[in-house]
Amino acid sequence: MLLNKAFTLIELILSVTITAIVAISVVPRFLQTSQFQQQVFTQQAANSLAYAQQLAIGTGCHIAAIASVNTITFNLRQNCTSGSFNYAVFDPKNIGNSLVVTTPYNVTISSINFPIYFDNNGIAYNVNSGAIVNATLSINGILSQSISVTGATGLISP
Repeated sequence: MLLNKAFTLIELILSVTITAIVAISVVPRFLQTSQFQQQVFTQQAANSLAYAQQLAIGTGCHIAAIASVNTITFNLRQNCTSGSFNYAVFDPKNIGNSLVVTTPYNVTISSINFPIYFDNNGIAYNVNSGAIVNATLSINGILSQSISVTGATGLISP
C-alpha cells in the first residue's frame, strides 16, 4: 500500500531535471542589473537637472547642464549671470565634489539643443545661441528613454 503513493526513481530524476532546466533559463533574467542601472541613471539625471534648475532660481545665478556621451556636468557662470560657465556646481550629497552624473556600462547619451542653462526664473536657454529652447536627452542602452526640458517653463519630464 505504501509503495503506490511514492514517486519512482525515474519520476524523481525527471522532476529534478525539468526544475534544473527551468532554473537555468529563468535565473539569469533576475540577475541582470543593467536595465535597473539604466533606469536609476535616468532618474538621477532628471533629478540633477531639476536640482540645477532650482539652484539657479534660488541663487539667481545661471547654471549650465552640459551633456557628453557618458556624463552630464553642471557649471555656474563666472560672474553669476555673465561670463563663461567655468565654475563647477557642487554635489549636494558629496560636499566638495562636482555634480557629475555618469552613465552606467553600455549606456550612452545623445542630446538635442544641449548644452543648456537655467536662468533665475528656471527658464532653459541654449548656451551657444542664448535662445529659449526645448531640449532632449536620449538615453541609449537596453531601454530607449529620454528626458525632455521645456524651454519656456523649465519643465523637466523623464
